Amino acid sequence: MREPDGGPPEGRVAGGEPAAGLDGEPGIGTSGSVAGAGGSVPDPGGAAAPAETASPRRRWRDDLRLLRRRDLGLVLVSRLVSDFGTGIAPIALAFGVLALPGTDASSLGVVLLCAALPRVVFLLLGGVIGDRVRNRARLMALAEAVAGAAHLAAGLLFLTGHATVPALAALAVLGGSAASIYYPTSTGLVPQLVSGQDLQSANALMRLSTSLAGILGTAVGGVLVATVGAGWGLVVDAATYAVSAVLLSFVRAGSRSDARAGSSSMLDDLAHGWREFTSRRWVWLIVVLFALSNFGFTAG
Repeated sequence: MREPDGGPPEGRVAGGEPAAGLDGEPGIGTSGSVAGAGGSVPDPGGAAAPAETASPRRRWRDDLRLLRRRDLGLVLVSRLVSDFGTGIAPIALAFGVLALPGTDASSLGVVLLCAALPRVVFLLLGGVIGDRVRNRARLMALAEAVAGAAHLAAGLLFLTGHATVPALAALAVLGGSAASIYYPTSTGLVPQLVSGQDLQSANALMRLSTSLAGILGTAVGGVLVATVGAGWGLVVDAATYAVSAVLLSFVRAGSRSDARAGSSSMLDDLAHGWREFTSRRWVWLIVVLFALSNFGFTAG
């Protein structure tokens, strides 16, 4: 018998192919659908057309959820506190040096140069040291402690009236050297805490906190200098480094077993890093441009 509407007989699939079912049960046709007396229904086992799956759009709430991760939250807060103090330091140091008897703008330039030069000269060395240690978080805590001690000593020199340009310049070199270790090590620590798409968000949060803390630190530095003086401003700055060091000491995920302690010498690593740096024109051009812009900003 045929269907009243002139369709194919029961047990056959549209298109003339015989169905696989017996005793009137529905069968599976070549199109991946099950044919029966009532027509055809999709076959779960049949071949399905590939569907394009778009990756879900990431929202800012997803980025903020990263702060729930203990170690990443500790590193982020420590960076925020440290960069806040870093914003205070130049303001307090500048007004403190200019207030010393017999000093002028050239004296301030010497001190600021001693603070900035180690960050440039020792930056590659700091990256090599950060790659060779087993616990980056502990190394960062040590660098913060050294920088805090240097800034505390400078603040006490101002408060006791014993500050001199050579002494401040030497302390500036010490603080700048600590910073040259801290920042490249921090860059290498973040990928140990997060990975994949979360790494980009974590780096964005780091940059956001750095910018925000720098702006707030500069403003607070001016208020401190105007109210309590440059010496106390540097003491507050030193306290921020101490808080950052304590927070970093609680990070658990900074340890690793792939440290390059014996794979190559430090000189080899330095030479390799320099070749990688100079081989990428866009990298060193950006570095030079930022250096010139920072120099002009500081000089102005």
